[in-house]
Amino acid sequence: MSGNLPIPVVHLGKSKKDCSFDKKVVYLIVLQTIKYNEQSDTKL
Repeated sequence: MSGNLPIPVVHLGKSKKDCSFDKKVVYLIVLQTIKYNEQSDTKL
């Protein structure tokens, strides 16, 4: 499963540029998850 990832996690850990980019992506994913959770909570 891990071999099918578009971007290897090892490269994200070693490269500083990829690391900062990875943090931005994770931050956006967290925001989207929070928004989705809020929407699902309001529906319930």
